[in-house]
Amino acid sequence: SMATPAMSIESVLKDLGLLDDKALFDKKKESIKFDSNEDRQIYELLSGEPVQVDYILEKTNIEISQILVILLNLEFKGLARKLPGNYYIRAKY
Repeated sequence: SMATPAMSIESVLKDLGLLDDKALFDKKKESIKFDSNEDRQIYELLSGEPVQVDYILEKTNIEISQILVILLNLEFKGLARKLPGNYYIRAKY
């Protein structure tokens, strides 16, 4: 069988089962550059479970218009995905 080239230390550790996806995800999360605190705040509220804009509004004191702009920005960066019914989910990063 062909040996798979080691793309990174992480992929090697992962193949060996020494690194779980969550650790990798958290590490990647730290490397995301957010434009503002609000961007980060909203991103942190997103997860694998779809949440509605109302939920974000409830959890933050950010104006709805700004929330929508930030969500659009996060979508544009590939960090969030819009689902039908004004639900948002964290994009697999």
